[in-house]
Amino acid sequence: MWGVWMRRSLLILTALLLAGCATAESEAQAKAQAEARDDAACKAHGYEPGTVKYDDCRAALVELRTQADRQAQAGRLLGRSPMQ
Repeated sequence: MWGVWMRRSLLILTALLLAGCATAESEAQAKAQAEARDDAACKAHGYEPGTVKYDDCRAALVELRTQADRQAQAGRLLGRSPMQ
């Protein structure tokens, strides 16, 4: 029982430490790239910036990315590869 608890604690601690390794600059760059991709995707669907449909499209893409990030993080914490 102690081993399982200890292993989970170490996995969580490792995940937190790795998350802290990302710099603010790289996070800002990744965010800017994601925003540019989202903008291009919504415009490709014919939505114009400043419209409700464009805003809904952008919000949906952010939500999809958030869900994917959460699933990937959960998989890492459970020791699964992203492809499983």
